[in-house]
Amino acid sequence: MPIHENTMNPLMPSSATILVVDDVPENLGLLYKQLDQAGFQVLLATEGQQAIEIAQSAQPDLILLDVNMPLLNGFECCQQLKAHPLTEYIPVIFMTGWTETEFILKGFQVGCVDYVTKPLNLDEVLARVTTHLAHAKRFKQQQHAIDASQLSVMAVDQDAQLLWQTASCQQCLSAYQLSALKAFIAQWLQHLSQVEQENAAYKIRYQTQPADLQLRLLSSTPTTHIAQTHLIEIKIASGIRDATQTQHYCPMLTAREAEVLYWVSLGKTSKDIGQILNLSPRTVNKHLENIFNKLGVETRTAAVSYLLGQYQQRR
Repeated sequence: MPIHENTMNPLMPSSATILVVDDVPENLGLLYKQLDQAGFQVLLATEGQQAIEIAQSAQPDLILLDVNMPLLNGFECCQQLKAHPLTEYIPVIFMTGWTETEFILKGFQVGCVDYVTKPLNLDEVLARVTTHLAHAKRFKQQQHAIDASQLSVMAVDQDAQLLWQTASCQQCLSAYQLSALKAFIAQWLQHLSQVEQENAAYKIRYQTQPADLQLRLLSSTPTTHIAQTHLIEIKIASGIRDATQTQHYCPMLTAREAEVLYWVSLGKTSKDIGQILNLSPRTVNKHLENIFNKLGVETRTAAVSYLLGQYQQRR
């Protein structure tokens, strides 16, 4: 796999690595020359499986992917890239000779962020690559800031496909049927796109078990002329207000254990809880062991389900 490094123009995104995937050597040569001259590091692949292996090992900043390839076509390759944790967040731009709407929409459905049509206009390719690298950089900065805030936040596209989620969000949603939630969010986002801004409901309640969820749309950022990234904050709308109420529904717990379980019910990780309660993560995990034993459960999700079950029975 050819890798080329040169002296980078300081005005260019010098650290960016682009993986170009095409089974036509002439196309690879043209793109390599254009991207190399623009100051990028360039990786090349001639078929889909090779591209997946390179992407997982090299972690490029962006992938230019031909759609019409033998063996593993571009759609299938993109699906596999988006299904793997090492490559799911890498922006993919499709290169295709197809201009029919059905093929373009299929590309977005499998996870691409944009497309360029063949025969390639190299200036247009470079412009789109630069634009999406800038989007990806802002996306990562935003993600790091939200992770640090310890909020339960997810980013989804216009079809409610999950792009990323914070650790707190992952913990918060671990007890829920996510396919049903995805359909609900997709319908909500579609509704928001069709109503006037002053009439839009940016907060909505998702009624489900073991407890309702409160969803709040934080922002919507265009990523292409038809695609958007939506940031959504999620909170468990359990009605349990604090650790005192938690202990009321689980009287076998000590006050400290009730505090820990309360914050677990809000989707906090052991590290988060340790910072909130001024405890080490090891101490938090010890409290969790005691909670599991007293409630007769084996996981955090089961402990929260027990708490919410007691709340629903007694209210």
